[in-house]
Amino acid sequence: MSGQWQADFLHSLAQHGQRFGYSCALTGTGSVLGVLTVSTTLAIGNSPGTVTFEHDLMFGTGTTYLFELVGGTTGPLSADLGNVAVTLILGTAILDLAQAGAGVYTPGDKFTLFSYAGILSGTFARLMATKVP
Repeated sequence: MSGQWQADFLHSLAQHGQRFGYSCALTGTGSVLGVLTVSTTLAIGNSPGTVTFEHDLMFGTGTTYLFELVGGTTGPLSADLGNVAVTLILGTAILDLAQAGAGVYTPGDKFTLFSYAGILSGTFARLMATKVP
């Protein structure tokens, strides 16, 4: 399977703790109710946005997490956020920091990639940087 799945569509598929992984990108906002194993790309939000994972979020080997951030010109900085209710397993995923649009960034700016209530396991294997038009 290829393409993109919106989180609101996954909302109905991931009920009752079902485990699934698909070879496509997960994009959008909303909630995922079951355990989610990402096997290709996770791109939370709609430049930027938030997704709530009501159970575990696991990244497979070689998975990419596309994290979009927008620098503020007159307002605050904004960025994607994943709220994980239980366990966050990074494995050896790749972190792709994507600057979405123009903005002002200064040394010391901080962004939260994920919040999690349970266990954090693994680290990002490497960092990439992408400029999103």
